[in-house]
Amino acid sequence: MSENKSQKSNSQDSQKNILPAVTVVLGLVLVGVSVYSYNLWSKNKELVAGADTVAADGRDVGSLPTPALGAPAPNQPIADAGDPTKPPIANDLPLPMPSEDDHTRGNPGAKIALIEYSDYDCPFCDRFHVTAKQALDHYGDQMMWVYRHFPLDMLHADARKKSEASECVASLAGEEAFWEFSDILYAEKPSLGEFGDVVSGLGVDVDAYNDCVDSGDFAQKVKDQEVGGQATYTDASSGRPVPLVNGTPGNFIVNLETGDIAPVRGAVPFEMLQDAIDGLL
Repeated sequence: MSENKSQKSNSQDSQKNILPAVTVVLGLVLVGVSVYSYNLWSKNKELVAGADTVAADGRDVGSLPTPALGAPAPNQPIADAGDPTKPPIANDLPLPMPSEDDHTRGNPGAKIALIEYSDYDCPFCDRFHVTAKQALDHYGDQMMWVYRHFPLDMLHADARKKSEASECVASLAGEEAFWEFSDILYAEKPSLGEFGDVVSGLGVDVDAYNDCVDSGDFAQKVKDQEVGGQATYTDASSGRPVPLVNGTPGNFIVNLETGDIAPVRGAVPFEMLQDAIDGLL
């Protein structure tokens, strides 16, 4: 009897000793899982942030997947791939060349043109606006910047009206006022309701501006530039039509003497834009 009681007592003591150890082990496992999950979450967050920062096509959320940084658009026909570290050069794109209807900044007789299709409410266009100004300062009389409208109506309900408003400013106060107005829109992001104060600050008659916007006088010009960016060409490999511009900002570096074109899609850093320009100088 006494021996059986002793064994039972020892067994109960062993179980009591094991339970705390098991609890400690389980706790350590849970801590390890938590740390590992946090590290994965952190890495994923960094990757997403990086993708947002360097999105090659500069497209807004909801648009098609973007290719690698500086890569040509999907199915982009390339005439000369050249140095793989440089933006590719194409010479058969249906890109309208600069004309008197365009808004240009810089030397109108420059050898190089940066042609940008843009949307005033596109966050990637905000970034590229700064980069394009940097390029203009860097190259001086060697280049000019051409701005064209490409409002993304499905993503930005006010973008088209903002484009039309900028055309009204240009018609009433000239080219310099257009660019000043555009700088303000990208830097300060005023709402449509604040545009009266913006144009007044630029010396534009507010009543005349309101009449112009209400009349829709420049709706067709904005549409024409958009349609120009939507021009299609036949992809040599697939035989399918593909658009010239498939996201904003849609940028093209053009040698106006040779007709060579280097597509530079999206809000690329200055160094990549510089590579494209240097490659065509």
